[in-house]
Amino acid sequence: MGLIHVCVGVLLLLVLDTWACDGNNGTCGCIFTETTEIEEDDYVCEPIRSADFQYFLQRLSDALHGHWNAYTFVYSFPDNTDPPEESGTPLCPTERKQILGYFKNNGLTLCWVVYPHQQDIKKAECTGEGCCGDNTRCDPGGYVLKKYLVYCDALYTDEDGCLIGTDELGETTPSTFDETDFNGPTRRKREADASHETIIEREKRTLPSSCPPNEWYFAFKHDYIASTCSCRRCVC
Repeated sequence: MGLIHVCVGVLLLLVLDTWACDGNNGTCGCIFTETTEIEEDDYVCEPIRSADFQYFLQRLSDALHGHWNAYTFVYSFPDNTDPPEESGTPLCPTERKQILGYFKNNGLTLCWVVYPHQQDIKKAECTGEGCCGDNTRCDPGGYVLKKYLVYCDALYTDEDGCLIGTDELGETTPSTFDETDFNGPTRRKREADASHETIIEREKRTLPSSCPPNEWYFAFKHDYIASTCSCRRCVC
């Protein structure tokens, strides 16, 4: 068998493996397409500082290093990607806020951008103020379809050390790559505790054997994200 046959065979296995998403993707190496509608205030743009989140990051790291497709995708990004300089002074200054993840399943499930500073998903924040005379204002524009990798898992643990919401997580796992509507329930964010512990400062945690199995998965999220603020005429 020649090298070409081997390469084609490996590629075919990867394609079949990627599309056969039926259950926990840790067993088949697939990456789902996440089509959940996320409310604006369910996106996370600030760091989460809690012991539960540090345990979440530990599980993310373990899952990533055991998942070839997700690992190779996230490590395909360059370390530094500085945008080119722009000439002139914009009429509308643009502040950019980084998207770190989002909550779903009424706040029980956290989907975190894998290596957020490498994927670098940022949205434009605009003032909405006047910019060029009457009936003009600075609004978001330049929408770009962004594809980014997230790790979805339960965040909180109960007094027995078990993850809260694993049933909801398993039931809402996308099952295929079909771009069909998948509307989960909305949520309201829960406040994280005041702990600032890090993985380095804590012993590595494991789920007690009496706990239900974890139902984590990797998924690609596709969002139209505003890249700039532009001066627009409006009926104000």
